[in-house]
Amino acid sequence: MLRYWEMDMSKVALRSDKRTPRQPERKSAAVVAPAPPAGDFISFRHSYVEISSFAGKTRLKSKRTQFVDGRLTAEAFEGEAGPGAYDELVGRVRQHFLAQAALMLQSLSWFLPTIRDRRSDDE
Repeated sequence: MLRYWEMDMSKVALRSDKRTPRQPERKSAAVVAPAPPAGDFISFRHSYVEISSFAGKTRLKSKRTQFVDGRLTAEAFEGEAGPGAYDELVGRVRQHFLAQAALMLQSLSWFLPTIRDRRSDDE
C-alpha cells in the first residue's frame, strides 16, 4: 500500500518527444564601462581639530589629510577667534550632546514600567 506522499512510477506516462534546441536571438552587446585601475581600491580620510582657550583668546588648529584616487592631499589651518567664541562653541556642543542623550533615553523609556502600573501594584 502506498502512502499519500509516495507515487507509483508505473502509472506515470513517459514522453520521448525529441525537440530541436531553439537558437537564441542575437542582440548587440551592451557597452560596459572599463573597470577602475587596481590602485583605487584603497582610500582614507583623516581630520583633526583642536580648539583651546588661553588668556581670553580662542586658538583654532585644523589638519586634514586624505588619500583618494591615488593622490595624497593635506591641508592645515591655524587661527585665533574672539574671546566669546570658545564659550559659545562649548555651549552649542553641550546642547547638541544633551539633545542626543535625551533622544537615546527617550527610545529606551519604552522598556520602563509606567506610573499607572506602579500605582496599581501599590494598592
